[in-house]
Amino acid sequence: MTSQVAIAKVEPTSRDEWERVAASCDYATFFHAPEWIEIWHRLKGEQIVAAPRTVIFQDQKRAVLPVATNRRGKGLLTTMTSTMEGTFGGWISSDELGLPHALALAAYMLNDTGGNVSWRLNPYAPFAAEVREYVMAQAGLLEMTGTKSDKVITCMQNWQLPLLDDDNTLAIDLRPGFAALFGSQSSTVRKAKKARKAGVEVGLAETEAEWREYYQVYLHSVERWGGAVPYPWELFAEIFGMRSPKIKLWVARFDSKIVSGALCFSSKKHVVYWHGSALKQYFELRPVNLLMLEIIKHAAELGCSWYDFNPSGQLKGVKAFKESFGAKRLACPLIYVDTHIKRAARTTLLGMRGFL
Repeated sequence: MTSQVAIAKVEPTSRDEWERVAASCDYATFFHAPEWIEIWHRLKGEQIVAAPRTVIFQDQKRAVLPVATNRRGKGLLTTMTSTMEGTFGGWISSDELGLPHALALAAYMLNDTGGNVSWRLNPYAPFAAEVREYVMAQAGLLEMTGTKSDKVITCMQNWQLPLLDDDNTLAIDLRPGFAALFGSQSSTVRKAKKARKAGVEVGLAETEAEWREYYQVYLHSVERWGGAVPYPWELFAEIFGMRSPKIKLWVARFDSKIVSGALCFSSKKHVVYWHGSALKQYFELRPVNLLMLEIIKHAAELGCSWYDFNPSGQLKGVKAFKESFGAKRLACPLIYVDTHIKRAARTTLLGMRGFL
């Protein structure tokens, strides 16, 4: 039986402590760092406000919750978001936390914040599997592959409970080393060689003009995907304006033209591919294969443990592409704790469009 550890108090986190813990924690991602919430605050103003909390246990160990307040619905739908734009959330710590600490933090997130919570489980945190099981035992399972009516029924049947959307990400464990992961005769390497032989070159977008050129590639991709609403240029301008060494826009060029790109964020042990686009007319040159391989190689050379492709939704082709690099699935469910008003709004939204 797991012994219990009590939370002694919860207090606001200083910017200095937040930055220090995010930089030192092996399982922190870029999404746990202050920059991520700051980007969205700059874009959306007072709708998104950083509200990090430090949880102090009775044994004096500490954990930081890098959360933000997302104000919506004239305050009625305001949410403590630990998953800005669906990214990894939860706690980080410079202390060695045990399973009792992890379960106490999960209980706090589910029961003690006093309002709405959105939270994507961090699959790299210690005891992530145990936390997932703990939450599943107390939540209604929201099957996003189901019909609209199925989702509405789940919301109604679990009116008093948290909801869990059991999603996963795809990631490559880089610890064996790049050479061990990608032999010279692998299909991934052969496709990358084809791109290089055809004249595709990979590098970093350093100027605003290059970022704008990539944005045009993105808009072409959105048109091809159909139905998607693109992020505004202003978001990319804010990300570019951070001038952070943790942010890199990698691009593949052919005849000096950007034909593909990947916006990646890094932390101590983790690199994530957050956003990508490519021009369809250049697919046969395999620019994305070369681009991904070069980014993965760079991450391995930096000493990172993980290259994360990020969740793929229900896009089977995208999942297959990521798995072709040897990426494995890691559970990272989305968890929602709702007040009655927020649950009613969520139920209505699922009934209208089928997704959140």
